[in-house]
Amino acid sequence: MNSLGVTPGSPAALRNLLVERLIGDTAEPDKVTAAARALGERALPPIAKALSQLVPSLLQIELESVELGRISQVFLTESDNEPLTVAPSTNSPDALILSMDAAAVSLFTGLLFGAASDASLAPIERPLSAIELDIGGMVFQGIAEALNGSGARALNVRFPLPRPIAGEDRRKQVHRDGPSARLIFRIFNEGGSGLFCVTMPQRIVLSTRGVDDAGQAGSGEWQARLGGEVMRSKVAVEATVSMGTLTLGQVASLFEGQVLEMPAEAPGETRLSSKDKTLFICEFGRLGGHYTVRVKQPFDPEADLMNNLVPH
Repeated sequence: MNSLGVTPGSPAALRNLLVERLIGDTAEPDKVTAAARALGERALPPIAKALSQLVPSLLQIELESVELGRISQVFLTESDNEPLTVAPSTNSPDALILSMDAAAVSLFTGLLFGAASDASLAPIERPLSAIELDIGGMVFQGIAEALNGSGARALNVRFPLPRPIAGEDRRKQVHRDGPSARLIFRIFNEGGSGLFCVTMPQRIVLSTRGVDDAGQAGSGEWQARLGGEVMRSKVAVEATVSMGTLTLGQVASLFEGQVLEMPAEAPGETRLSSKDKTLFICEFGRLGGHYTVRVKQPFDPEADLMNNLVPH
């Protein structure tokens, strides 16, 4: 299991990874943006209530913007003072990725330690202390509980959340990539303001049914049917093996029925691909009178790149 409590090689995780790799983004950008904005606006009152119970001072909150991007972009920051935590749920290892900027950390820390609501607080320009990370964790916990919801819209987030990370610990995190929606909230009072962000996989955003519920009435059955049709659709797969090199003249002189001898050092591994995308690393074998391809492991583009860069 990884740090999120999810088995990376589980059938569900592999299925989600393969579908995203083959199909790409979860849905149309306009539809995802509308769902994310509706979710953010619906979450404003419970988030404000959660923060009011945490911070003994009046704080205003507003949804500043919604941005579409990739999950991997959330971890790329040169700053050492912006905490982040990943909240897993029962159906996603990264249902919520919560982060805030240095100004928000300064604002929450000052208010929790008794600063006046109109006190001007400078953003933190150094690596965060253990206390500041703990404060970030308290804020993230309250925001996640507010966003979690209940009933059909519940995200089923697993609590308590992991302790926030920042700086190099944040940058070196390795998480699966995929299309995301980022909700950017601004918190402010008379003394200053800061930003905190909630990043979610697009499929999680759509599962909350953030678009006009009246227009979505009765759509659940159709979504289930369409989802089943997608999973039953036929996808051509190819397994190839490298045989070595030939000169252009040798290739030009090939003829029907010619047998090409494979060198003794020919690799036994093959890559299983579909739609020009490599999915698995496999190995050739035989079962009775039939040739077989045995799946060894999912294809890892980053590991493959490193193997090609490092000479053997």
